[in-house]
Amino acid sequence: MTTYGLRPTLLHTPGERLLRGKGVGPAVGAGAADDWIALDAGV
Repeated sequence: MTTYGLRPTLLHTPGERLLRGKGVGPAVGAGAADDWIALDAGV
């Protein structure tokens, strides 16, 4: 196994991505209806 010494990746919720300036498409993605409900709940 190869390791590259990368730092852990921070995963953000769709709501956090919107707050950080991403557009709706990149923040939520194609998404299913459940993804949009989770976005509404998170905001």
